[in-house]
Amino acid sequence: TPAKPWAPDPLGGLAVATASHSAALTRLLSLLDHQAELRSETEIDGLVSELKLIERQRAFTRQVFNQAVGQYNEALQQFPTRILANLYGFTAARSL
Repeated sequence: TPAKPWAPDPLGGLAVATASHSAALTRLLSLLDHQAELRSETEIDGLVSELKLIERQRAFTRQVFNQAVGQYNEALQQFPTRILANLYGFTAARSL
């Protein structure tokens, strides 16, 4: 059966993948920052700039997602949404 998009379980895998991707990207950027001979290469310098931009975009996207989760969870607590949410099985979501 297809997963319900509002169910918190699918987000568990996404949270794990996001955390490990972020850790790997941080390690890669740290390694590249400490390798002076690699930093002199213009291709590597461009790659590092792109990776840093991607990390900033991911952080912004994660912030927007977490704000949306907060609004969703808050809406679940308000009347009459609370009644309809319980009736149709909507539950609180987790942030990343």
